[in-house]
Amino acid sequence: MVHCQHRPRMIVSAMLVTMGVLIVTSASGDGDPIGVKACDDYLKAWDACYQDAAVRAAAKPGLDQTRAAWKKAAATPQGKAGLATSCKMMLDNFPTAACTIGVKACDDYLKAWDACYKDPATRAAAKPGLDQTRAAWVQAAKDPKSRAGLATSCKMMLDNFPTKACK
Repeated sequence: MVHCQHRPRMIVSAMLVTMGVLIVTSASGDGDPIGVKACDDYLKAWDACYQDAAVRAAAKPGLDQTRAAWKKAAATPQGKAGLATSCKMMLDNFPTAACTIGVKACDDYLKAWDACYKDPATRAAAKPGLDQTRAAWVQAAKDPKSRAGLATSCKMMLDNFPTKACK
């Protein structure tokens, strides 16, 4: 049971979490973890997704505010519970279609995957592996020596994309 004195804080925390969808930025690796797995995972997903330095710089003040609010909310059991729910919802609805690798064939493959697999259960089951793949591709794309091989691999995957599996 939530006592009335905690309700305003929980409402404000929930509003800040919701606003976090709009303002959470990169540099999520900067600072301590929130301590709520879904929130920490959301920040990692954002960091892996948005690679543009200008986007990161513009969004940093919002990240700092969101991080502080999340840390404060995570200090109480009620706040942690609210954050777990909100951050999981944000993570489940993360806009992966907005993420780019910067290698056309890889970006095209991710777009094809996103357009193909619409079933929520399929997406949820594949999400951890897709997130790992995306993170590995982002790292490989930063290395000029790896970039050409990455482009070749992604093109081969795209050329062999299992369109029959699309629903």
